[in-house]
Amino acid sequence: MSQKAETFLIDANALITPFQKYYPFNWAPLFWQCMKDAILSGDVLLLDVVKKEILKGQKEDEKKDALTEWIEMFGDGVVLNSQNNEILNMYKEVLEYVKTCGLYQSSALMEWANDDVADPWIIASACTGGHIIITFESSSSSLNKKSPSKKAKIPDVSKHFSVECKDLFYMMRSLDFKL
Repeated sequence: MSQKAETFLIDANALITPFQKYYPFNWAPLFWQCMKDAILSGDVLLLDVVKKEILKGQKEDEKKDALTEWIEMFGDGVVLNSQNNEILNMYKEVLEYVKTCGLYQSSALMEWANDDVADPWIIASACTGGHIIITFESSSSSLNKKSPSKKAKIPDVSKHFSVECKDLFYMMRSLDFKL
């Protein structure tokens, strides 16, 4: 029996950070070609709310940056739709956990309940699809009920739902990106 290959669900920061710091389009076009190929093959999944989050970062009166132009090329047939019943139900569970676990202040729930925030959708989608989340967010080291955190972080909430989080470089090695 063959083992199912890993599929990766990418957080917006795992595209924005390389664009801004490590792999600008003019320096590392092969990174972006590898990422495009991985998305088109289904090895990397781009969630609709992540695409929306990236597009929202572009100001209307500015010339489109290279990341905006790149992300716009992925149409509805490629982008994973978060609006199915399974993901919607899990999304509600994620928010309920943030609300009731005692580790977060109400401000964390208010932020995550905002339609423009992709984080709870990423966790819900990864949970329902068995995907690994790719993010640059790191876990909070001091979560406790005596001093609830103002912010929820993907790795911490994912852990409760047994969803694995890895960084971009893990994914690049796993998919054998050649730059």
